[in-house]
Amino acid sequence: MPQKDYRRLGGWLLFFTITLGLGLGMNLTTLLQVFAAGYQVDWIGVALTAAAVAAQGAMFYQIVARRPEYQQVIVLLAVLLSVTDLYTLMRVGPYVQLILTVAMGIVRNVIWVLYFQRSQRVAVYFGQQTQPFGMNGPRRCPYCGNPVGDDAIFCGQCGRPLR
Repeated sequence: MPQKDYRRLGGWLLFFTITLGLGLGMNLTTLLQVFAAGYQVDWIGVALTAAAVAAQGAMFYQIVARRPEYQQVIVLLAVLLSVTDLYTLMRVGPYVQLILTVAMGIVRNVIWVLYFQRSQRVAVYFGQQTQPFGMNGPRRCPYCGNPVGDDAIFCGQCGRPLR
């Protein structure tokens, strides 16, 4: 079985990136439809949605560019999405189904923030931690780079002792 390479986009981080892109597309489409329809606009809702789109775009950029500021952006994104959901609940009314949907959204946002703060994959992907031992691929000679066995004492190519 091949070993996981946490330096690549994969696992839950890949799932988050895909769902982030889909959510960004949905919110952007909503904004465009509101402006194209020409009816009376709820400017607070539009402003919250625009801020959420900006935060989603910033988070998507953080992931693609591997920027270290991702931790601040994920918290901002979670807060904006939660506030937008709560504003929708206040505007539409306290329907049981909507209350449950908003509650699930807030729980989802908290889970993603915790994942980004505690995940080893995220830390390695963004360069804040090295790949876990045994997951860097085969052991190599520090002098010539030749792959060596785990139990080797000397390099088979250059003959130097391995540390």
